[in-house]
Amino acid sequence: MKLKTKLVLFNTLGFLLFLFVIEALIYFSFIQIMTSQEIDRIEAQATTLLEAFAQDEVSNVDPAQLLKAYVPADGMIRLIDDEGEIIQVVTQDERLTNLDASFINRSATEEFTIEDGERFAKVSVPIIYVDQQVRALELVQPLKYIDDALDVLMLVLILSFFIMIIPGVLIGKTIARLIIQPIERLSHAMQHNQTDGKWETVEFSDRKDELGQMALNFNEMNTRLKSMFDTQEQFVANASHELKTPLAVIKSYVRLMERQGKINPEVMEESLETINDETDRMHRLIQQMLTLVSIEKGERFTFEQVSLRPLLKQASKSIALAFDRTIALDMVEQEITIVGDQEKLKQLVYILLDNAQKYSEAAIMLRLKQTATEAIIEVEDKGEGLSEQDQLAIFDRFYRVDKARARETGGTGLGLTIAKAIVDQHDGRIEVASTLGKGTTFRIFLPF
Repeated sequence: MKLKTKLVLFNTLGFLLFLFVIEALIYFSFIQIMTSQEIDRIEAQATTLLEAFAQDEVSNVDPAQLLKAYVPADGMIRLIDDEGEIIQVVTQDERLTNLDASFINRSATEEFTIEDGERFAKVSVPIIYVDQQVRALELVQPLKYIDDALDVLMLVLILSFFIMIIPGVLIGKTIARLIIQPIERLSHAMQHNQTDGKWETVEFSDRKDELGQMALNFNEMNTRLKSMFDTQEQFVANASHELKTPLAVIKSYVRLMERQGKINPEVMEESLETINDETDRMHRLIQQMLTLVSIEKGERFTFEQVSLRPLLKQASKSIALAFDRTIALDMVEQEITIVGDQEKLKQLVYILLDNAQKYSEAAIMLRLKQTATEAIIEVEDKGEGLSEQDQLAIFDRFYRVDKARARETGGTGLGLTIAKAIVDQHDGRIEVASTLGKGTTFRIFLPF
């Protein structure tokens, strides 16, 4: 069963159930009110009869005649002594004479039904009879006109119930349409995206409810998926391109070895050396790609309190010894501690220092500053600098400013991408400022 059909069915049934409850309340409230009013009327009639008895005691009117004057139509009046014996009874309905009689010395009301199902109301009040003895005066009144009114009311309620099925279904369809239409649009957009390879979004700018929020979430998710898919496609394309070059070189040297390797040892040695270099380059490339994926997923991050001063000192010392370069330190005197992954932060500094030593022969400046909310690490070189176009793309995967130099230095174009991914995992940001011919400065902002 489709969701729309279920909604129509459930809304219609809910509406009809609500209508049934309302009509049931009307019906039983009508019974209660009408019966109560009738009993009040009979009690008033009994009170009038008591007053008449009190007045007629003086005029010595026959009690039987007085009872006949006040007997209800189709009802009964009777007097019962304290032994439960009937003294006087006046009625035109012989069925009522068979009712059990009992003496009650207080006012009481009762509703009862005889064998054929007809309902009656009975009011019993104590009375001082002409012989100065306390008797029970009973007035019995049929409730037939109330039952007739109930039959009419029941017919009206039943007809209205079935008539209201039509607007109930229409209301159910309207509610279902209001709910289903946005969902169907979302479903169609998903199907089109799946079958046509598109990234369609849906517009519900006029809706401020949960369905509008669901559409907004879908659009945001769709945008993120498209961005991730495009990034993945670009990554695969770039990786394929980067691997294609060393593979082509290896293949060409293998063919050279096949032709001349056996007769020319120098060719063999050169070919093996080149193949080894290209293999190492591919290995570094693959390792960096795996590292980037791992960092972007946040895998193997261990966050703890990290002191930045000793970390920067150790990293600068390692790079200075490894490449025989001068690295000047300019750090605040007080200790700066942040929450981060010490090994990943060390890798971040290594990447920036290694990048600086590749593109500058002058001394490298490493600074540590702080503000009220974050620590700032700066790596400054005096190299050739970057153009504005290069600065915009410097953190893109496989982007290299000088491809020839990158090949000479073993660069893969992933170092700064990895650096940015590490900064992102620490909820920080990385910026680059550069002037052609004067040098480049990378700034890392890490929150406390």
